[in-house]
Amino acid sequence: MKNQLFLHFSFSLLLVSANVYSSVNCGEAQITEILVYDEKVVVKHGARYRGLGFTTSARNQDKKLSIVLAAKATGNTVTLVYPDGYDCSVDNYGADPEIVIVK
Repeated sequence: MKNQLFLHFSFSLLLVSANVYSSVNCGEAQITEILVYDEKVVVKHGARYRGLGFTTSARNQDKKLSIVLAAKATGNTVTLVYPDGYDCSVDNYGADPEIVIVK
């Protein structure tokens, strides 16, 4: 009985952990524009505008901005990965990427 309870509890934690860390990959595309206004940074990733973060408060914002500037300058493609629930099919500035990958 004790082992079954432990297994059930462990499985429940595993399911919760999987849901907490799910992300949305918006695919690989060129960065064609970088806009900085007020404290917000927005990039044009393929055909869509996406938020990159706030210049003063976002975690690792300076690193993300450096990565997309380098990718734009060299013509490399970038993959942006956002939190679960992000809609990649529309222009969306409401969330900041969790992961920025240069190819």
